[in-house]
Amino acid sequence: MSKVTYRALLRRAFSLIELIIVIAVIGTVYYLGFHGFKTVTAPPPVSLETLPKILRENPIFQKGGTLLCPNRCEACYFRSDPSQPFEKLSMRFALRHPVRYEILPDLRLRKVSNGRYDDTPICFSLTLHRNGFFSPTVVKTSKGYFLLGGFSPKVLRFDSLSEIKEKFSKLRSILEHGGDFY
Repeated sequence: MSKVTYRALLRRAFSLIELIIVIAVIGTVYYLGFHGFKTVTAPPPVSLETLPKILRENPIFQKGGTLLCPNRCEACYFRSDPSQPFEKLSMRFALRHPVRYEILPDLRLRKVSNGRYDDTPICFSLTLHRNGFFSPTVVKTSKGYFLLGGFSPKVLRFDSLSEIKEKFSKLRSILEHGGDFY
């Protein structure tokens, strides 16, 4: 091979540095085009177990008000003042077809009719006190019966309504006769 053809061959090929620069540019464009954008993910659905903590720690619930979730709990709304309209929240429930009961002073349970909001059936509703707490509420789901609020900061799970009445009666008795057990 003559020197002229060898030099012509070198001029037509890419050098190693040119190849590295091209690969770096392609990698940067790929990163900026696909991975540089942040993907917005929806917050995880709220469960009955996490609801009391969220209500106590979130400042918007500290003034009290009404929380309601219509349309199979796919969206939730809150208002702190009955004269104001409901505002949509970013939270949604991981509940399907819950049945809510309220505990009456004589320890009877009364099924709560949630009503409608904007001509849509309400899946779940709760009235909050000024400190983010709420009156004792029993919610029946496919996973069992849950006691929310009242005397226990944790959500308690039961298999039947009679178990809830018994537990609630014991808790109330302990609080009413706080020093009697010493």
